[in-house]
Amino acid sequence: MTVLVPGATAGGDAIWGIAGTNSKLEGKAGNDQLIGSNGDDLILGGHGSDVLFGGAGEDTFVFDKFAKAGDVDFVDDFKFGVDSLKFGEGVTILGASASLKGAGIDFNGIDLHNDAKAYDLKLTLQIVDGDKTFTQEVYLVDALKNAGWHADDFEAYLKGINHGEAVDIQFA
Repeated sequence: MTVLVPGATAGGDAIWGIAGTNSKLEGKAGNDQLIGSNGDDLILGGHGSDVLFGGAGEDTFVFDKFAKAGDVDFVDDFKFGVDSLKFGEGVTILGASASLKGAGIDFNGIDLHNDAKAYDLKLTLQIVDGDKTFTQEVYLVDALKNAGWHADDFEAYLKGINHGEAVDIQFA
């Protein structure tokens, strides 16, 4: 059973999952921090630029038409092969790139504890909602450090969630 965690408002919020449950964390407008529990959490950033952290468990991060143009979301603990990305209707990957960032990313005063030796994966999403078409950026911080995964594995995973369309990761 998934428990909807109340608390998101139109401002920037910090919302925590409930320990021992599969929490559903849903951001509203504003730049939110959504922090999952030790369960299998469902995390939806929504409108605004957000920091998403799943915690332990098999977490699902959802990106959909409720974002707005120019949003930049950071997933701080995505684990390929454990966690998953889910795209709503009208959301596709336009591009993917991997780069080494300096140690630590400061986002709205939050230190994302970035490992300078691990690649961050940046996805540029295109969102089509009726007459509106816009882009959103999603960073999977330190995503490309998982042992046993190679660029081909990441590209195959992204193709699977991108409606079967190939995604080539550009390394910088």
